[in-house]
Amino acid sequence: MENKQKKSQQDKSSESKQAKSSRSAGMKSYARYSGMAIQLGVTIAFGALIGRKVDDWLSLEQPLMTALLSLLATVAGIYLLVKDLVKK
Repeated sequence: MENKQKKSQQDKSSESKQAKSSRSAGMKSYARYSGMAIQLGVTIAFGALIGRKVDDWLSLEQPLMTALLSLLATVAGIYLLVKDLVKK
């Protein structure tokens, strides 16, 4: 009888450890992908900010540098995102 109780407790303990491990893995994935999304957003925002400053500095009527640097920052951000995803 004691063996059954010990085995039952061990089974519950191992299930609890598996559940915690599963949650931990989920949180790691969530943190990883959230970090990638934030990195992409910051990269694009930084490109737009620099482009706007250059437009102001050059006194351009249309925001050409803002558009160009935003586009380049988007491409760079996607490159970094794919690079991180492939690395896993």
